Amino acid sequence: MMTDNYIYILGVSKTNFDNAITKNYNMLFVGFLIDKNSDKIVDAEATMILELSNKFIKTLFINKNFIKDYDIIINEFEKRYFGRSQKALITAYKDALKKYENI
Repeated sequence: MMTDNYIYILGVSKTNFDNAITKNYNMLFVGFLIDKNSDKIVDAEATMILELSNKFIKTLFINKNFIKDYDIIINEFEKRYFGRSQKALITAYKDALKKYENI
């Protein structure tokens, strides 16, 4: 259930020219639903082609602290996500984090 404490942040990055995401969406977008009182990631979704990719990405983000768990999130992607968009997902997270810190 949505509450007044939740905010939505969108991170954006580019993927390789030959990536299916680029061909379908031109960019990679990752949306984050964050509880602004705790900085906890409540939900996340990316412009992925495969549903399984999106489900897996969610597990790497959800319930993490958007700010304090920065190193944990990056490390999880580097150790566990081996899709072609690994670097783009990390970049989109960093982009969203910059926006969040400016709020």
